[in-house]
Amino acid sequence: MKTHNTFLSSLFLFLFWSICYPLKGQELMIPRSSPKASVSQVIGVCTVSVAYGRPSVRGRKIFGELVPFGEVWRAGANEATTITFRQGVRIDGKKVAAGKYGLFMIPQKKKWTIILNKDSEQWGAYNYNPGDDVLRTEVKPRTVGFTELCTYTFTDVGKTRGVLRLTWENHAIDLEIETDTHIQTLEEIERVTTLPKAGWYSFSAAAQYHFYERQEPEKALGYIDRAIALEAPNPAPWMLKSQILASQKKYREAIHLAQQAIKVSKKYNFLFEVEENEENIHKWETQ
Repeated sequence: MKTHNTFLSSLFLFLFWSICYPLKGQELMIPRSSPKASVSQVIGVCTVSVAYGRPSVRGRKIFGELVPFGEVWRAGANEATTITFRQGVRIDGKKVAAGKYGLFMIPQKKKWTIILNKDSEQWGAYNYNPGDDVLRTEVKPRTVGFTELCTYTFTDVGKTRGVLRLTWENHAIDLEIETDTHIQTLEEIERVTTLPKAGWYSFSAAAQYHFYERQEPEKALGYIDRAIALEAPNPAPWMLKSQILASQKKYREAIHLAQQAIKVSKKYNFLFEVEENEENIHKWETQ
């Protein structure tokens, strides 16, 4: 009987603590004075994401006092700020592999050190280990208009580069990020179009890239034919193929594809595309 009672007591305690302490990923959310935030940007085909806590100035002197000069700062509040790259990038000409990193900074009056560290799961910078650094680079701070909340944004975004900007108090820091967009796009095309159930849109997008961006009509035709074979519920593949053939001065074939595009447009109620194809046919008939 004693053994039985002991077992029941142990089972009760186990169930009690299981309820009181939920599994990881189910922790209680309460309001924070420095709320969690995140921002993401696609540069080319590479997604760059930053997750951080947003401390406020609240009338305090920040850099040089609350955030001392010459010391490693978590670049936000609470948990260490993290930055994630879906594909590899270059920062200050140095390659950084795809992955998630802790983002730290060392502020100074005339220059700041930006750090990417392997350990992305830590509180603040208390366990920061420089031996885990994968990148250090220096940038010059700028004086800007006042910003109450620590804020990360992306600016000057193009197909191969973008700038991650931190603004807080009267300071701004810019970190330029570069991507190997062409190589990454070709890898993405290969990955998606070889999937067992790749859809028509993937083949159409691959054809668009090779035709408009790379001026490679023959490669584009190979992909667009695969999109057409899937009988897309959209006139886009037929329209693109007509444009490719017209660029090769194959106007009779281009007109035939445009006529097919009109049939698909009417079937699926793409009325604007009907008009566009009719204009193209009229133009190509005079060539």
